[in-house]
Amino acid sequence: MNTRPQAVIWDIDGTLAATTQLGFTATNAVLKKFGFSEIGEAEYLRGTIYTTPERLAWHASGGLDGGDISAPCGEELGRAFDEYYVELVSFDTAGFYPGLNDLCLELASLNILQGAVSNACGSYVVRVLDVNGVSSLFPSTLGADQAPRAKPHPDGLLLCAASLGVDPAQCVYVGDAPSDGQAAKAAGMLALGVTWGSHGGEAWRANFETVCDDASQLRAALGLKLGMGLGARKQSGEMDLVDSTIQASVDKEMKRKTTLKAHSSIQFPTKGSILFRCSRNTKRYVTSKVATLKLYSQRELASSIVMKTSIGFRSVRVKILA
Repeated sequence: MNTRPQAVIWDIDGTLAATTQLGFTATNAVLKKFGFSEIGEAEYLRGTIYTTPERLAWHASGGLDGGDISAPCGEELGRAFDEYYVELVSFDTAGFYPGLNDLCLELASLNILQGAVSNACGSYVVRVLDVNGVSSLFPSTLGADQAPRAKPHPDGLLLCAASLGVDPAQCVYVGDAPSDGQAAKAAGMLALGVTWGSHGGEAWRANFETVCDDASQLRAALGLKLGMGLGARKQSGEMDLVDSTIQASVDKEMKRKTTLKAHSSIQFPTKGSILFRCSRNTKRYVTSKVATLKLYSQRELASSIVMKTSIGFRSVRVKILA
């Protein structure tokens, strides 16, 4: 596209988050619990075009051998799956695909609104965004249980656009399934497809205006200029991204004493600000925080990071704005 959208609305599974193994494992656990046969990964991937109750009904009633998405067991299986699935979400089981966390942060820095619409349940959508540290960047999120009709119907996308206060024609929907492209077109949005999810093939491509093979192609399709990175700003009165990444590690033997490690070539601005992300590991999931700090010296930069990472934070990504 030639101009940037006012809003980017994302699908979750197979688009933002690499969750195939999570979904496959949880599906078989629920099917086994209720006395149904376990399935193979090919059948699981085929079933992801359906809502959760429809998919579980389809698997339980035969799947690839003639399953019925309207089988009465679907609702009960779907509820059990949602409860189990959400509890399994962590940074390890539902982390974003390469480059997409930075892309979400970049869109936010450019004042492009973001939302998420999934055919999974709404609590799952919120949990996935939270463990990836970007929930604060998504003012509108919807699951299939929060829209009158799930994808491929446009209801959820239209509700999300209305919640963001953006005309659907000024929105882009990014997804990996045929139903994602169909829902976007029905909503009057630009449909962008990604190939790293559960679907593919020439017939699949016809559902999207543009298909992207990696995060850099997706950036270009969203109208973001090549050579601009996370936090880069071209609006009047704002500066470009300088560089780079600082990592902080916690030394357990020194009672969480934080040691900063920076590449010698990094040049710190004497004045400016940074976009700052840190993660804290727990047994169940990773929590993240995003903050913008004003800096006036290299010393203050270091002391700010130490202060923010002194209570259990394992890693820090810092992008410096001149």
